Amino acid sequence: MQDAPIPQLFDFLKTHQELGQALGSRMTQRLEQEHNLQLKDLIIAREIHHGARYPSEIADRLRIPRDMVSRSIDRLMQIGTISREIDPKDSRRTILTINPEGEEKRLQVQKTIYNTVHPLVSGLTEDELSTFISLMRKLLDSIYEKERTPQEKENA
Repeated sequence: MQDAPIPQLFDFLKTHQELGQALGSRMTQRLEQEHNLQLKDLIIAREIHHGARYPSEIADRLRIPRDMVSRSIDRLMQIGTISREIDPKDSRRTILTINPEGEEKRLQVQKTIYNTVHPLVSGLTEDELSTFISLMRKLLDSIYEKERTPQEKENA
């Protein structure tokens, strides 16, 4: 990509901020009201559902601080959606799993997400939404690639 004009970059940043605020505030409000969850809790629970077993693994996958993951895990434990057990292979680690109550809650939350987000993105076709997601992922990958150290690039 050639250097974008400064007004276009500001428009990009402004639009990003507005979109994040518009979607995030609506989703956060509904999750907190209906399920006593924060959006980051949902994202962390989804990682556990998709096979992440350790808090450090979740932090690495999501590129977020480990203390943020720990706070969300504590909230998820408190509301009874996940279980934490000592790893039999390494007693210093804990294994996280979604418990039956958590699976039931996950299905309820999916309905809330659909009912909240679907009307907001319904102005886009399925292809447009897929393209938008692909472009956001491409931008994120580019950002993360630029942040990698030479050693990380060499080991990839």
